[in-house]
Amino acid sequence: MNKQTMYMLSVLMLAVVAAGIWHLSKSKSCATGDDRIIVGISADFPPFTYMQESEVVGLDIDLMREIGKRLHKEIVFTDMPFGTLLPSLQMGTIEVIAGGLTATPERAKHVLFTDPYLERDALLVVSLSSAPIKSLEELKDKEIVVNEGYTADLYISALPEIKIMRLKSPAEAILALRSGRVAAFVSAYNAVKPFFDQYEADAFHGFIIPDTTENASLAVAPQCPELQKELQKVIQSMKADGSMQTLLAKWGVKQ
Repeated sequence: MNKQTMYMLSVLMLAVVAAGIWHLSKSKSCATGDDRIIVGISADFPPFTYMQESEVVGLDIDLMREIGKRLHKEIVFTDMPFGTLLPSLQMGTIEVIAGGLTATPERAKHVLFTDPYLERDALLVVSLSSAPIKSLEELKDKEIVVNEGYTADLYISALPEIKIMRLKSPAEAILALRSGRVAAFVSAYNAVKPFFDQYEADAFHGFIIPDTTENASLAVAPQCPELQKELQKVIQSMKADGSMQTLLAKWGVKQ
């Protein structure tokens, strides 16, 4: 490859990068006057966001729709794999993530968060009643399933001598447990409870991991500080007027 060809390729690559940056900067706006909010969800995480008869439903769906009413803005949901939500938010292709997301210190370095709308959601170890696991010590040398990227994944990954299977959704994790592929499923209580309701609760054994908790907040694109403030005000007002507690109760979410 001669120098002239290399130079032309370099110019072309720079043009492509510049065009990409220009497109991202023009593809969205976070001005307070915007009449819609683009919300990224992963519709496989009941009771927060999931599909029911071809319709996306859940606690976070209702929450965002109520926020839309109070801010007089249209809510546009974009369903995508959980692992792509945070990168999409950082790039600004979506403006908000709604879906039981925990605000960790590491995530807070890259995106904005509201205060939690759900607090004190303890981590739970779920096993089959036919082969119950009753302590963290009993997890050693066993294969445990978690949902990739969630708080339980971070917690279990820090424990020694545990084999970890990472799956995308709670439904996949419960299937792995029921089929005997893993010894236990570790997740937040409110993420597991829908499956206790779906299957016979007596089929499972569970215990809460002491001194653990998972919170849920809305994540906001770093380009959207004014939107973060707007969402924060609505969440505070919903807590004050009791509508947040009503919403949590509707979806059977405890805190």
